[in-house]
Amino acid sequence: MGNIPAGGGVIVTPDMMLEAQRAIENALVDAQTVANQYLSSHEDAAPGYAGDGYNASYATAIRIQADMTKLLTAGTSLAHGLGKVAMLMQHHEMTAAQNFTAFAPDTAAGV
Repeated sequence: MGNIPAGGGVIVTPDMMLEAQRAIENALVDAQTVANQYLSSHEDAAPGYAGDGYNASYATAIRIQADMTKLLTAGTSLAHGLGKVAMLMQHHEMTAAQNFTAFAPDTAAGV
């Protein structure tokens, strides 16, 4: 268990954050595609169908579309936040390594 420190908890690396960012972005694209297809299928069926069942199903499609807008906003914000934190962590690690090298120039980099 390489990611569990002796005192407990979990070590999260910048690469893990970037992987999570990509997974969130891909999931959002997939979810939006499904929601659009669902709404489109109802809009295409409108001329041939009418009644309470169709109206309820169409209202559900509209609600899904509205919920997707909220999800896209929140999910995109989360994904961008993870990317920013990963970038800050990488920058911090690079700066710390440079500072350490300047302090102890005879020490091999990456140790």
